Amino acid sequence: LQIVSVYHRRQDERFEDAVAQARKVLAGSVPPFPVLFDRFTSRNQELYLGPRAILPCSVLIDAGGQIVARFQGKRAALDGTLAAEVARRLAIAP
Repeated sequence: LQIVSVYHRRQDERFEDAVAQARKVLAGSVPPFPVLFDRFTSRNQELYLGPRAILPCSVLIDAGGQIVARFQGKRAALDGTLAAEVARRLAIAP
């Protein structure tokens, strides 16, 4: 299992400003996973988030690089749905 965070920045947002904003949001904490940066484009939205962009969005990608599940918003992380799906795909008890 590899967890990464993708920070989507606006097309007109400078990379340095996006990093500064991410640091502000993280409030000095260091997440235990890599944080990647990508421009928020309609192509990337469709690729990562699907036709609707509700952030945050959790995307599960299998070992072959295929998106196998998407979770829009934070509810799946809060109610255990995301953890249960990860456990199911890893074939472990939640």
